[in-house]
Amino acid sequence: MPSAIFLWHIRQIADIIRVVLCCLFGCAIEVNPIVTTVTCKVSKVTIFLEGVFGVKSPIVPYLCGGTFFCLLLQVRRERNRTRNSIVNETDGLSDVETMKGLLHVVMNSTIDSYDATFKKNVSQYKTCQKNGGVYIPLTDEVVITNFDDAIKNKNSDTLKRMSEFVDEFLNLNLATWLVSALLEFIEKDSQIPDNAQFFIEPDMPITKKELLEKDSFEFQPFLLAVLHYIILNRRENKKRQSYF
Repeated sequence: MPSAIFLWHIRQIADIIRVVLCCLFGCAIEVNPIVTTVTCKVSKVTIFLEGVFGVKSPIVPYLCGGTFFCLLLQVRRERNRTRNSIVNETDGLSDVETMKGLLHVVMNSTIDSYDATFKKNVSQYKTCQKNGGVYIPLTDEVVITNFDDAIKNKNSDTLKRMSEFVDEFLNLNLATWLVSALLEFIEKDSQIPDNAQFFIEPDMPITKKELLEKDSFEFQPFLLAVLHYIILNRRENKKRQSYF
């Protein structure tokens, strides 16, 4: 088993590599003892959803859990194509494992066993055929209340879990694209009012209008703010099923 010192050195090397990559790709980072946050200068992009949402022409965006999850999947770290399905090997980046990681961010708990039913639920949630349920309890009132309290009370553990999720699953070189894509969803979703609040800073939420006027964001807090808005205000994930 690798020693703690060895693992610490690996972590430092990874941080250095992350700094170099972020500089090359136009991002800046700030490191604190809890999380590494990425500040991305963003310019809005036009999203053509063919290949992302399975449609052949631009459509009017609707921000919900399914679209958020689908966009996260587009910026996953590179998949390991040599994994052996015969012996049930995995690269840890499947849709199921990514959803498991996202649920941990929200709920701070995990379910060790994920069977074929959970896999089906993930697929149905991603394609907006389900609002949630027992396996994906993002519409559960207790889950919503606890997550809402954590965001508004600036619970550092929640931000730390999102940072860990980003480190484990997402490619930081694509952070700018993801922020831009989410901003475009928010901008073009006519059902999100201009005075809708996003808790990027828990003690100072900003409106949709103010959000769209910003040109830089801390990546992990931004993801939490969008996820928080969805969980509180977009429980009808199936409403966007027309994407598919």
